[in-house]
Order: sequence, then structure tokens, then C-alpha cells
Amino acid sequence: MAGLMATAAVTAVQVTTAHASIAKETSATGCGPTYSRHVALATAPWPGSSVPWHSVGAGWVLGTVAPSESINAAETMYLASPSGQRYKVGAVPPGTYLVDWSAATMDALFVDQPTNGTKATIYVVNLKTGKGSAFYVYSGDGYISLSFTRPSGQGILVQSTPSGSGYLPLQRYSLTGARQECYPDSFPGAGSGSQGFTESPAGPDVVLDTLNGLVVMSNGGTPISFLAPPHGFNSCTALNWWTSQSVLATCSSQSTTELWALPLSGAKPTQLSTKGQSSTFLGAWRVAGKTYAQEAACGSSWLERLNTSGTGTQLLIPGAASAGNVEPLGTYRSKLPLLVTGGCDGHTSFAKIDWYNPAANTVSTVLGGPAGGGFVISALLYPQTPDY
Repeated sequence: MAGLMATAAVTAVQVTTAHASIAKETSATGCGPTYSRHVALATAPWPGSSVPWHSVGAGWVLGTVAPSESINAAETMYLASPSGQRYKVGAVPPGTYLVDWSAATMDALFVDQPTNGTKATIYVVNLKTGKGSAFYVYSGDGYISLSFTRPSGQGILVQSTPSGSGYLPLQRYSLTGARQECYPDSFPGAGSGSQGFTESPAGPDVVLDTLNGLVVMSNGGTPISFLAPPHGFNSCTALNWWTSQSVLATCSSQSTTELWALPLSGAKPTQLSTKGQSSTFLGAWRVAGKTYAQEAACGSSWLERLNTSGTGTQLLIPGAASAGNVEPLGTYRSKLPLLVTGGCDGHTSFAKIDWYNPAANTVSTVLGGPAGGGFVISALLYPQTPDY
């Protein structure tokens, strides 16, 4: 395919650019330009070789930790077991942010997106060896979203914004930067333009956010079904998978935003929240028969337990700052791992990973702060197919 990208082997940490050249090619498919990037990279021993990889699995957390809050501070990857053992993996590619983790390949996905450019650099780093690849993609002038393909982790799904407004079609790249697929972005009943995507944890289906609802599509690009917003609501945005056959979405009307579970079959959706206000839900998870939702406003986020009536009870997490952020990473057994950060007023400065037991309202810190020190910049729970 025209526009395949030349790549270079990388060792994640020691990225020293001795020579770089960029060749721009314009795709005729309407998916935007592609780029090739050539970079000379240094190598060094990789700490991740000492991690007990045979034990890494469900309940483990991968986090990037900085010694300070400085935006220029170097970050290091750590793995934390459910019981709190910590292992140094290796340095984070400079200027990047951790976005995904493949259980199948033990690769981590990082992105560097400058605020004053239209190109993002994607890094694929093997956690066991530190080796991988780096390549450019077109990011437009706004948000870029990406993830490994499920369940194999052998590809990368990318969606970016063109210069101006809207989104480019969802695209799939190889781990070394070859564009493999430009997915359709116009669907009967759903309207044109994909506004975001959510991939099934088990693969291979993808749910696309469109102007008029959600579209279920195969990983090969075949539309399967259109999910219209519930009656009385204008639009929906998928958040995460709810069951193997339904997706969790936040759906909005002119005055309210509520959580809904939408069956992939197009059957009648189930309303999960009835708060009757313009809330911002970022996700929801179930633990021990109860539903917990992350809600956000004014730069802060918090955890709520949804009652059977659909109303919410805000939970006061021990050690979490007022006006801070509480971000669930998923669930494991009867607990939720939380990325907890200090208040946005700057009076309380910390960023850590806590295992939270909602039944007992207790926490145990496994990374950052009192658990090894430092500030956790980003974190992911070991990716596994949920036990619905």
C-alpha cells in the first residue's frame, strides 16, 4: 500500500536522535497523509529482564513514575503485583505518554504528540526486552486516540483529527508503522464521520461513535449493526464494554446525560443512571454485584456507587484529596485499582495507585507516594478478557 512507513528498531529509553529525515506522502484513500521516519537510536541494558514474567497477569498494574511533578522529569516504568511487589521495567521514551498494554505480546504503546504540530510519534516497546519501533502518524490539530488490536496485539488502531474539525476515519497500522486498513466512516442511519472508537477486550469487534448513534463494526471493517440512542436522547458515546454482548455508553439529551447499557443486537437498552443532570461519566464497573461509576466536573473526578434506583452516592476514598482525581483502572476480584491524584488547587501534591476495597472502604497503596515514592503519571491494569 502507498504510504508504508520505514521504521527503526528502538530501545525505549535511550532515544538519541543522531539523524532524522521525514518524507511526506499523501494517501488517495481520504485517510490523511502518512510519513516515514528514520532515527538512529542507542542501546543499553534493560532492567525489565529481571521481572518475574511468568507471574505477571491478572491484577498487575503497569505504571510510569516520575521523581517530581515537573513536566520535564524523566519517567520510569514499574510493574506492581496485586499484593504490592514492585519491579522496575525500564525508562519511558522521553516526552511520551503510556496509552495501552498488550497481554499477548507484552508490548507497551506510547505516544508523543506535540502541541504545536500535526504529527504524533508512536512507540511500541517490548516490556521484557526494551526493543521495539517508532514511527510518525498524522495527528491533525487535536486529540489522537489509539490502542492495540485485540486480542492478538499485532496491530494498532489510530484515530486523529484533521486540521479544522471532525475526525479522520479509524485506521489500523502494523507494529512497525505500515498502514493496513482505512475503515469506512459513513454508515446508513448513523451519519458520516467516526467520532471515537471502543474495541472489545476479546476482539475483534469495534464500536464507533458517530453523529447519530453507535455502529458495531468487525475488525475487518464490515458494519454489523447500528445502535440508535435511547428514546429521548440525541447522541451516545461508548465508554467501555459492559458484557460480551453490550457496551456501556453515556447518552445525552438537551439537558441531561445518563449511563446506558446498549446491547450489540439492537435490543432495548438498559438505563443505569437516573441522575437527571448534565453529568460527565467517564466509565463504570461492577464489583461484587454493585456498580461504580467515575464522574467528572470542573477538572476533578470522583467515584460513585450507583444505587438500584439509578441515583449515585459519592464515595470518600481514604487519602484522596478534595477536588482531586480518582480514576479506576478496571476491576480485579472484589477491588478496584485507582489512580489517585492531588487536588487541582495545588495544595496537595501526590499521584499514586491504590487498591480500593469498596465493601470495607479501605485502600492499599502499591505504586507512588508511600509505595516507593514518586508521582504516577499514567497507569494501566493488566489487560484481560473480563469475566462478565
